[in-house]
Amino acid sequence: FCKMRIGIVTFFCVPNYGAMLQAYSLWKYLEERGHEVEFIDYAFGNARRIPLWKCFVSRQAHGCFDAIRKKLKAYVRFSIVHFSDSFPRTRPVATFAELKDIGSSYDALIVGSDQMWNPLWCSGETLPVVMLDFAAKGKKRIAYAVSFGTKEWKKEQKADEAGLLLREFDAISVREESGIKLVQELSGRDDAKWMIDPTLLHSASFYEPLLNSECLNRNQYVFSYMLDEWLGDEDVESILRMVMSTRGMGEIHTDKVSVSGLLSPICKLLDVKSKVSVGSWLSEIANSDFVVTNSFHGTVFSILFHKPFLTMPVSGKMAGMNERVVSLLSMVGLGSRIINTKDLDGCRAVAGSAIDWDEVDRRLDAERSRSDAFLKGALQ
Repeated sequence: FCKMRIGIVTFFCVPNYGAMLQAYSLWKYLEERGHEVEFIDYAFGNARRIPLWKCFVSRQAHGCFDAIRKKLKAYVRFSIVHFSDSFPRTRPVATFAELKDIGSSYDALIVGSDQMWNPLWCSGETLPVVMLDFAAKGKKRIAYAVSFGTKEWKKEQKADEAGLLLREFDAISVREESGIKLVQELSGRDDAKWMIDPTLLHSASFYEPLLNSECLNRNQYVFSYMLDEWLGDEDVESILRMVMSTRGMGEIHTDKVSVSGLLSPICKLLDVKSKVSVGSWLSEIANSDFVVTNSFHGTVFSILFHKPFLTMPVSGKMAGMNERVVSLLSMVGLGSRIINTKDLDGCRAVAGSAIDWDEVDRRLDAERSRSDAFLKGALQ
C-alpha cells in the first residue's frame, strides 16, 4: 500500500451496533496499513442527540404519543453513539457544494459498507453523495462491500442516474452476491466483486479490547438480539425457550435495559427501553452460549466469537434484507442456520447441532485475503 488520505462515506454515528462497528472496523483496517482516514460527516444519517425537552414536543395532536415515544426511544439509546466519539471526522457538512470542497482534499473516497446503496432511502437527493459524485477529478472512487439491501433497483428510483454514476467508480465491491448482478444491470459493468463486511476483515482478537469486563457472567445464557422494527408475528419467546431447553441453559439476556432516574416512570409508561453500550453488546455475544437473532451483524459477531446461533429471517416488506445473511452464511458454509421460526423441529435441530469452526475460519481467512487484494489494487 502507498500511503493515502482517504475519506469514508458511511453511517458512522447512528444508534445501531452493526453500523458503528463496520465503520470502526474499516477505519482501523485502513489506518493499520498506514493510511490517513476521516469519516465525512454528511447529514444523511449520522445522529446528534436532541435536547430532552424536544422529545416531548410534537406539531400534531394526532399521533402525539407515538411521536414522543419515537424521539424518547432515540434519546435513551444514544449510549451506542458515544462509541464514535473518537472517530476522525470532517466538520459537519449539509450541502453538495460543501462536499465538493471537502472531497478535493482526499486521494481516495470509499463508500461502504452497510446499506449505502439501498434505493429505498438513497434514490433522491442523496444519490450523488453515496455514489461519490463530489470526488475531485482524478481522485479514486471505491465502493467497499456496499449493500443494496434489495435485489431490485426500480426505474422510478433513478436507476438510469445510478447506472451512470456507477460507471465512474475505479473499483466496486458489494456485500451480497446478488449485488454483482444488480451493478451489471444498472451500469453494464461486469467487474464488481463480492466482498466481506468490514467487521469480518478482523478476527475476534481485534474486538477483545472493546469488551466490557462488567458483563462477565458464569451462568449459561442465550443472548437474544432482535431488530424489533423487522419483527413480524414471530414467536421469539418460544424459540428462546426451546433453545434453553435443548441446550440446558437457564437465562435469557438481551440488549435492552430499563431506563433509570427521572425518566423511568415516563419510559415505563411508553414501553421505552435503553440499549447497552457497544462494548457491552459485544461482551454479551462473546460470553453467551447461544445467540438468537434476526440481525446481520448479530450473525457476524456470533461467527467471529464462535458462538452457536440461529438466525431468524425477516418477513413481510423487509424480506429483501435476508439476502445479506443468506450471502454471508453461504460464504462460510452455515446456510442451514437461517431458518423459519415456525419450523420448530428445524430450529430444535439447529439449536442442538455443532459447528465446525475450523472450517469457518479457513473460509474467512480466504475471504480476508481476497479483500486485502481488492483494496490493495484499488488504492494503488
